Amino acid sequence: MTGPVLETLSTDETRRRMTDLEEKIKPMTFDGYRRLRDAGAIPTEEEEDLDLYETYAWLIQDLPPASA
Repeated sequence: MTGPVLETLSTDETRRRMTDLEEKIKPMTFDGYRRLRDAGAIPTEEEEDLDLYETYAWLIQDLPPASA
């Protein structure tokens, strides 16, 4: 049995993936997903997207914004 596969991402790649998730869920927002989760009314796929988005946000929380 194989173990989990870990992936190393740069800050820019992490931010790009967050942006991709934001685009995927439009016109909804992750704040809306959080409200649905708090109410116990979020579908599984949307909850997985929210978990992934929050993980990315946690990973880069202490880093400065990417330079332009």
